[in-house]
Amino acid sequence: KNSAPAIEEKSGNGSSSNVLDLFKTPGLRRGTIIMYYLFFTNSFVYYGLTLNSGKLIPGDLHVNIIVSAIFEIFANLLTIFAFIYVGRKISVFVSMMIGGLTLIIIPMVTAGIGKTILAQIGRFAITGSFSMVFVYAVEIFPTVVRNFGLGSSSTWARVGGVIAPYIGRELTRKSAEAPLI
Repeated sequence: KNSAPAIEEKSGNGSSSNVLDLFKTPGLRRGTIIMYYLFFTNSFVYYGLTLNSGKLIPGDLHVNIIVSAIFEIFANLLTIFAFIYVGRKISVFVSMMIGGLTLIIIPMVTAGIGKTILAQIGRFAITGSFSMVFVYAVEIFPTVVRNFGLGSSSTWARVGGVIAPYIGRELTRKSAEAPLI
């Protein structure tokens, strides 16, 4: 008898579901892969910026962390309004695009204050997007596989968060702005 409750659960009607059910139908498979990508990317960028903020964002480390914390509060509040008035897909898309574009533009800016502002905007956008994907994922997965969908997506977020500081550290050895790209 298999005693792995994390992989298999019994529903009330005697049928069982597992994480492989996320890949059985084309629509659910596509949604699952997209959620894995969104969770991984958001976590990778968020923790890459947060854990390497002393090296990646110019300026005083303590001031940057305080400003980032204040921005995170506003990013999470904005997330609520974006979901209500704009919708899920567009909100996540716009947040990730703003975050990505600002981080790509940073190496082209020469002024330290400009880099700091762009980095904070990028982190603001990624913070909002990271909050959004948790809500979005719960709504994407059907009830019978929701726990597996959110749990396995969150696992990909943890993978992104674990490798982010290492990638950031190694890229920083090549160029101070390489991790931002």
